[in-house]
Amino acid sequence: SENKDPHKSPVIVFASSLDFDSFYLLDADKNVSTYPYKNSWFQVELTKGTAILNGFRFRRCNQEKLRSYKLICTDDSSKPESSWTTLIEINEKTENEHELLDIYEFPHPSPPTRFVRIVQTGPDWHGDLNLRFYHFDIFGSYF
Repeated sequence: SENKDPHKSPVIVFASSLDFDSFYLLDADKNVSTYPYKNSWFQVELTKGTAILNGFRFRRCNQEKLRSYKLICTDDSSKPESSWTTLIEINEKTENEHELLDIYEFPHPSPPTRFVRIVQTGPDWHGDLNLRFYHFDIFGSYF
């Protein structure tokens, strides 16, 4: 693979309960989960161009429901995270403020971007720091 990055090799890896290869499926039956670290994140790299993003669709887990997270983006992943553009921040005040599967529109379109991260900014509704979700999809124009 390019630069010996295993994430860019043409191999698909499957697992019985957790799976990083099905997050784009609306009806995924396996979830994405990180270790329980502060500010855990999941990143998508657009490898063949850039995009201007205007929204996203997200399906949270029912049992480990995220409470606070943000979407950030950049054109260069080597930049410090503090210089990335924040597209939206979600900070629920009540547990059912958002649907398990919800569509969000950004207040402003993103700048041209290649990297998008979901960053968990606080514990979920059970007090855990694992970033867990089933589905993540971004909307915009790809160039």
